[in-house]
Formats: sequence, structure tokens, C-alpha cells
Amino acid sequence: AVVSTQSTGNELASRAREDPNVVIAKMDATSNSVPRPFESRGFPTIYFVPKGNSVRPIKFEGSRTIEGLTEFMQSNTKEELVFVEPEEKYLKKKEEGEEEQDTGTCSGAPVDAGAGDGQCSAGKQEL
Repeated sequence: AVVSTQSTGNELASRAREDPNVVIAKMDATSNSVPRPFESRGFPTIYFVPKGNSVRPIKFEGSRTIEGLTEFMQSNTKEELVFVEPEEKYLKKKEEGEEEQDTGTCSGAPVDAGAGDGQCSAGKQEL
């Protein structure tokens, strides 16, 4: 089954809700200017910005699964990130054979180019 990037982003935000140093943000690049140094050439474009003043965003190009995203984030930071079990509403199982399609916009990206106008920062809440 195809899993929507938005549902993966919501689950990631839920899993990161207890780590005060993790912010999961999304931005619709079709409605907002993409700030530098971020680039959006496809949807969704996912970035990780490690803690620190001089750190540049790292473009994510791996498996768009919870495991792929959390491993990518942890491997690109010196901090020990805290991920917990997601809230029950993110554990809904899809009916057999049902596929959830991505909407084709970056509004569902877990860690989009998330700075500047139009930023939707969910923090530890639902995206």
C-alpha cells in the first residue's frame, strides 16, 4: 500500500511530541515563498535542520517511512532524539487493499522547508 506523506508526518510529529528539541513543520511551497537555503523542486521536499546556529538544512532523500525518517534525523545530529509510541489516532490500520494517495502538495511533508511566511509548526501536535 502507498502511505501518504501527510499521515507519515503526522505520526512522526506524534512520536516526537515528548522531545522539546524537535519541531516537525510543514509549509505549502505553492502558496508561500521558499526561504533560502531551502529549495523545492518536487513535492513534498523534506529537510532536516539539526540544532545549531551554523548548520545548513540537509535534504532527505531516503525511504519515506517512520523508520527511514527517524534514522535519518538521528544520524544527522549529535543529540539523542526522543521518539515515543504514537498516539492511538495515528495507528489506524487501512482496510485491506485500500491505498492512500499523496495529494501532490508539500503541505503533507514531515520536515519541509519550514521557515518564513506560511510556516505551520506543529511542534508536538498534529500537523
